[in-house]
Amino acid sequence: MVSKIKITAAGAVFAAMLAALAAVPALADRPSGQGSVTTISLDDGSEVILHPDSTWSYKNATLAPDDNGDVYIPLKTNVLWLRSDYTYTFVKSQPPKSNRPKSYPQVNAVGTSTMPSLDVATKTAINQVYDKAAAGMDKYVMSKDKKAKAYLLACIKDEVKENELEQAYVQIKGGQWKADAKVTIPGYRVQRIIECLDTQLAPAEEEAAAKEAEKEAAKKKK
Repeated sequence: MVSKIKITAAGAVFAAMLAALAAVPALADRPSGQGSVTTISLDDGSEVILHPDSTWSYKNATLAPDDNGDVYIPLKTNVLWLRSDYTYTFVKSQPPKSNRPKSYPQVNAVGTSTMPSLDVATKTAINQVYDKAAAGMDKYVMSKDKKAKAYLLACIKDEVKENELEQAYVQIKGGQWKADAKVTIPGYRVQRIIECLDTQLAPAEEEAAAKEAEKEAAKKKK
């Protein structure tokens, strides 16, 4: 007998994301009885409770978190991602565990530029610092989304403002300006940047999962 999940009072988008999960062997047919709350019962008796505010809780759970405390539950067409901060979303696949360390090392970046204009030299050196910092964190990007690197750069700039960069400039022979900039981003701030990246990418991953679920649901109706 094929195990199923029970969806109770879920919103249209949320229901669409779960619609394609009805034939997942790892889930059992258990009504939640809690309004818009959806309960997923696993074969081992664990219960994962998905709340309408995108948070989750559990009962008698024997979940296996990864090094970051996150839990990934493979479903039929996507993966339920239970984050360590007790929020959840759906993603296409579980990211490689090796890309995310238990703690992040600091990232160092240096930029230097020589230009006729001081403003241009300074701006170029600053852009180099941000680009090199992004390159130093690129290995932590687990999404194939084309916008991922742009989001990473935006998150770095949001976390580390320009006035935090060490900057110096000097006028050299010939009237040229030489500008230098550098930054050291400690591990805990690197982690905040990666968390920012995950937050930015989550809606796109969730939307993709919803569209895939809608396609599967449409196929079943035919």
